[in-house]
Amino acid sequence: MLRMTTLQKVLLISLLVLLSIHTTGNVSAGINVWTSIGPEGGDIKALVIDSITPTTLYVGTNGGGVFKSTDGGGSWSMANTGLTNLNVFAIAIDPLTPSTLYVGTYLGGVFKSTDGGGNWSEANTGLANFDVTSLAIDPLTPA
Repeated sequence: MLRMTTLQKVLLISLLVLLSIHTTGNVSAGINVWTSIGPEGGDIKALVIDSITPTTLYVGTNGGGVFKSTDGGGSWSMANTGLTNLNVFAIAIDPLTPSTLYVGTYLGGVFKSTDGGGNWSEANTGLANFDVTSLAIDPLTPA
C-alpha cells in the first residue's frame, strides 16, 4: 500500500490543478471566487469602511479619484468635487466623525472632506512631500 505524506498530497493536487489550467486555458468559477462589482474608473489603491454605517464604503483609485457606495458595494458613485488630483493612493476616515475623510494623492498632497466625500479641499499646510501613499488618524484624538 502506498502512503503519501501531507506535502506529497499537496504537491500532487497542485500538479493536477496546474495541468487542468494548462489544458483548459481557464478555471471555472465556484465557491469562494471573487467577482468584481465595481467601481469602474481605475485601479483601486485604497478602501475604507465607515465604522458607524458599515454599508458606506469609499475607494481611492489611480486616475478615477474617489468612489462612494452606500449599499455595501452594490453601486458606486464618483465623489470628486474639488479633488484636483484623481490619483488617490490612501484614504482615512475619522472614527468619531465618519463624514470627515482624508485622501492622499500621488504628487497632489492631501485633501479633506467634511461632508462624506461630497466636496474636497486641499489640506497641505506644512506638508513637504506631496506624494502621499498612506494616512493614519489617531483614534483617541482625531482632530
